Amino acid sequence: MTYFLAVADRRSFRQAAADLHLSQPALSQQIRSLERELGVTLFERASGRAGVTLTDAGERWAKEVRRITTDLNLSLRTLHSPPSAAVSTIRLGVSVAVPDELTASVVEAISSSLPAQVEVVPALTRAQVDMIEDGRLDFGLVRPPCRNHDLMLLDLLDSPLGVWMADDHPLTAFDPVPPSELSASPLATFERAAAPDLFDMQETQLRAAGVTSRLVEVPVSDTALAARMRSRDYPSLGPDRLTMPMHGLVWRHIAGDPMHMTTSVAWRRDETSAFVACIDALRPLGIRPEYPSQ
Repeated sequence: MTYFLAVADRRSFRQAAADLHLSQPALSQQIRSLERELGVTLFERASGRAGVTLTDAGERWAKEVRRITTDLNLSLRTLHSPPSAAVSTIRLGVSVAVPDELTASVVEAISSSLPAQVEVVPALTRAQVDMIEDGRLDFGLVRPPCRNHDLMLLDLLDSPLGVWMADDHPLTAFDPVPPSELSASPLATFERAAAPDLFDMQETQLRAAGVTSRLVEVPVSDTALAARMRSRDYPSLGPDRLTMPMHGLVWRHIAGDPMHMTTSVAWRRDETSAFVACIDALRPLGIRPEYPSQ
């Protein structure tokens, strides 16, 4: 079951074999033996195409194996824990400006998959990926990309990136705002230290769209962002929905909608605990299949 789930989660015999410290032929032989024993084909293999996909039978078997694994791990944890520790706590990191309804949906999905309490931990993306890797968080709602981290990501939300400004700012006359008009003044955005990969990607997208504004880095907090936007000095780059009150603020598309911000749930790629059941519960929320961070 371990070998099967490794291939199913990674969609790759090569990656699964490397993580299991097996040769790829040995892993392939184990999977073929399992398929013969079950009398079904679990994976679709196509020459010349990277990775594999689960068949319908494979999807059903993966769900059943994860259920069995979860039940076994929960039973073992309960057996070796005092009664007061029988209910787990799952720690979920949440980045700034993640919509409350998305956080609530993720908490509900996790709670429905395990008899566990969910502890929400506010943290920036950069801090979350470190906390997931060292075990201080089980899952995180992050803003990709998260390069050079051994994580799995499931995209939950794509939000168009535009500009927020005071409702009496001159740029409110445009909808959408042309890059040439936007380039006439500085543009506020989050400080690079909070999420360097995301900052660099957004700056590249802005330049490619013809926006030449000087970027003014603002501390990542709703209070700091709101103060900057209401000051009427600079428009601020941001998604179309914010968690803070938006009274006196106006949001506008950038012409051509050249930019989007993705919110994803992240977890460790080698996660093998009972929390894997949570991943099954989260998959229906995804807008794309999960994938490894690069």
